[in-house]
Amino acid sequence: MRVLKFGGSSLASVNRFSEVADIVMQQAATEQVCLVLSAPQGVTNTLVELTDLAYLGTDFQALLQQLKQRYQLLLDAVERLNEQQNPEFLS
Repeated sequence: MRVLKFGGSSLASVNRFSEVADIVMQQAATEQVCLVLSAPQGVTNTLVELTDLAYLGTDFQALLQQLKQRYQLLLDAVERLNEQQNPEFLS
């Protein structure tokens, strides 16, 4: 079994996620794979900062909203990619 771990810049965009998926599929074609995904680039630092702000009782809503927007942008890009590759996907 091969363990594959990706995070950081490897998950910074939908294109990078797609590249990771290609690597995983290639490896899985010849052997069992255990896939470990960590946070996209910059997210771990943002989570630490959010935790620090919450611990200090400081307003963290703006930073939390930025993080939500980042994930929403990734989701939107995935949906656009699905529409391009599989027009019937949303039908």
